[in-house]
Amino acid sequence: AGGHVEGGRLCGSLEVSRAFGDVRLKPFGLIATPDVVSFKIGRETEFILLACDGLWRVFSGVQAVEWLRPKLCDMDRRRAALGAQLRSA
Repeated sequence: AGGHVEGGRLCGSLEVSRAFGDVRLKPFGLIATPDVVSFKIGRETEFILLACDGLWRVFSGVQAVEWLRPKLCDMDRRRAALGAQLRSA
């Protein structure tokens, strides 16, 4: 349809914007049809990880959770410490 692949990207510029339907790339046949999964969020839901396909090319679901979980715990500790500092100021 007139496009080309450059560096593994359509027209050299395929990025996260395709998830939103990059208008510049639609003439080349690129569509933004997302994978959609519905689920209930409850008290037992630890977190929700939203990511583009670039992450899923590198990580499996388990690997992504194992990578993210300790970072979330660290962020929670820092947030609590900062909150305590602000309250005592």
